[in-house]
Amino acid sequence: MTDLIIKSLGMYGLTVVISMLAALLIKLIVVFIAKSEVSRKQAKVKATTKVEAPVLSGEVDPRHVAAISAAVFAVLGGHRIVHIAGGRNLPAWAAEGKRAIQTSHDVRRH
Repeated sequence: MTDLIIKSLGMYGLTVVISMLAALLIKLIVVFIAKSEVSRKQAKVKATTKVEAPVLSGEVDPRHVAAISAAVFAVLGGHRIVHIAGGRNLPAWAAEGKRAIQTSHDVRRH
């Protein structure tokens, strides 16, 4: 009986060691791919040409354009914003429906 327990523990230990080695190999692959992706993005940023300034209308704050441009660049890389416009005026029923949906998850409701 003790021989069976010793063999079972040995197999369990071998399984743990193999699992840890597989996890380590996967982690190394992920780190390698992430580093190559970062270096590829840096090379792409260096290769991009001069970005044209967007055309601003009188109602758009330039700070908002800068913030949106930075967010687009962070997510997508070298792109340019062509047009920014204000929100549409919704009909009263659409605005009420939007308000009802957005406040339906209010945790402070009495």
